[in-house]
Amino acid sequence: MKSSMERRVVSLLGIWQLIDGVITIIFYGLFKRHQVSQLTELSYQNAKAMESLFGSTFIFISLFGTLLIGLGLFHLVLAKRYMKEDTTSKKWVVWLSVVSLFSLLVMDIISLILAVISLVLLVAKRQAIKKIRTNEYSRSQ
Repeated sequence: MKSSMERRVVSLLGIWQLIDGVITIIFYGLFKRHQVSQLTELSYQNAKAMESLFGSTFIFISLFGTLLIGLGLFHLVLAKRYMKEDTTSKKWVVWLSVVSLFSLLVMDIISLILAVISLVLLVAKRQAIKKIRTNEYSRSQ
């Protein structure tokens, strides 16, 4: 099996996480904050309380969106630079398992599907490489 298949899936995962991070920051962060600032019928104290609450929420949402953008960039670099043709490292299997669990916890279904697909491809490739190497070893003896 060529490495290009799991590289493509990990690249798609990275692209989706970039898009998801930007959507999170722009829509949930800026748009929701703008909606709160347009509430004019509140008293001064209620408006300050709402601004304080949504200010903290905006910071959290922005940090989460930035985390998604960082993960997306990491996955793009991973797919481009570190995924080699005839090798699969155990650390990438562990990493994609962690990303799958994280995606499940935050209910990012698209990231979960892409991470699980790439995980299955990497595990299958590991098994195939292991089988080929044991056959080559047994033939040489």
